[in-house]
Amino acid sequence: MRGERFGRLIVLHVIGIEHRVSWVYCRCDCGTEKNVRAADLVSGKVKSCGCLRREVVSAKHLLDMTGQRIGAWIVLRRADIALHSGAVFWLCQCICGVQSMIRGVTLRKGYRQSCRHDRVERLKDLTGQSFNGLRAISYYGDGRWECLCYCGNLCIVSVHDFQQNRYISCGCARRLSVSRTDLAGSQYGYWKVLREAPRKGKKRYWHCCCICGTERTVQQGSLTGGHTMHCGCQRQSPQETICILGARYGRLVLQSLPYHTPSGRKMVSCRCDCGITREIDVGNLMRGNTTSCGCAAKDAARLSHQRNRYKVQQTVVSFAEKL
Repeated sequence: MRGERFGRLIVLHVIGIEHRVSWVYCRCDCGTEKNVRAADLVSGKVKSCGCLRREVVSAKHLLDMTGQRIGAWIVLRRADIALHSGAVFWLCQCICGVQSMIRGVTLRKGYRQSCRHDRVERLKDLTGQSFNGLRAISYYGDGRWECLCYCGNLCIVSVHDFQQNRYISCGCARRLSVSRTDLAGSQYGYWKVLREAPRKGKKRYWHCCCICGTERTVQQGSLTGGHTMHCGCQRQSPQETICILGARYGRLVLQSLPYHTPSGRKMVSCRCDCGITREIDVGNLMRGNTTSCGCAAKDAARLSHQRNRYKVQQTVVSFAEKL
């Protein structure tokens, strides 16, 4: 019996006898493999894994769509695709010449009206238009444009990003704004910035003077991020810490002297660079645990989202180039 065909089933091997019933292992033409009783195969009771019955039932209720025009699609014929769910696919041709296999229910309910060739035609021509520091050069595809930045770099930006004014450059504007920041004369915690120090690699350093008179070279990121508040002279309990009005802690500027809340916490009033004034715990402020009203975390999350989105766009672009 091995290798024999019964309808759509081909016997792969004989399993054996179980409860006085002989079983064989078969493979259907649709690719499904299952155990079948040998008696049912010989008698013709079983001819497939069940796909034959589903096709017969669907054929009775099948609506012949050959030759019909739905949207921009012209139905050519029924596609030779057999699925376990019994879904029927049709081979269709768009008016632009593109052929595709579409599910019958998708055609009947109008979910797909074309191959989306008309989407490019409906897009507004942005060639030559400038958006902040970006100028659209050519249409890249999928609602995105290849743009030239004023620095000379090329980047891919979507129309939605143009409308929302999310991009003003290829990224060079942010790098230039950071590199041109002048911190001389600013107060960060107990540090007073005197002048810029020589760079070390790509990082910027500043000569700073602490309230105790100690002068040191401090990295810019440590100053602006609130990671360095003093030279070490203020390493004591928050209750003994001296607070200076107008001192800067990250994005926070001290507005009041410390005071105790009814619960016993020592608080100070600080004003963030975004304009919000909040009460901050003295201990968290001096240790650098709190450097903003919460806007710094939101900005970091937004920047991370933009970077991840850019990585996804670059991945899609590289994949499309490989194709």
